[in-house]
Amino acid sequence: MADERRREPRLRGCVAVVVGVGTSAGRAAARRFAAEGADVVAVDRDADAAGATVAEDRVTAAGAPGARAAAFVGDPDRPEDAEALIELVDELFARRAESSASA
Repeated sequence: MADERRREPRLRGCVAVVVGVGTSAGRAAARRFAAEGADVVAVDRDADAAGATVAEDRVTAAGAPGARAAAFVGDPDRPEDAEALIELVDELFARRAESSASA
C-alpha cells in the first residue's frame, strides 16, 4: 500500500528560473518545480507563454504553501535581459529570504 502521508515539498525556499516556458518541456519543468515547492520564474520571449505558465503554476503550487511564481519576458542570451532577470529574482525572492531569516 502506498504511503499516503503528505510529504514536505523538497524545494521549499528554492528559486527555479525556467527558460523557454513556451515549449511543452519548459512548461512541464516549471510545473514540476512549483509542485515541489520552489518559487518559479517563468522566462520566455513570448509574454503570453510566460504569463500562461505563471497562471498555471499558481494553481500547481497551491499544494505547496508559500510557493510563488513570476513571469519574465526577455531573452537571457542578451546581456541586458540577463541583468534584468537577475535583478527581478533578487528583488522578488531575496527579500523573502531576508524576512524569513529575521523571523
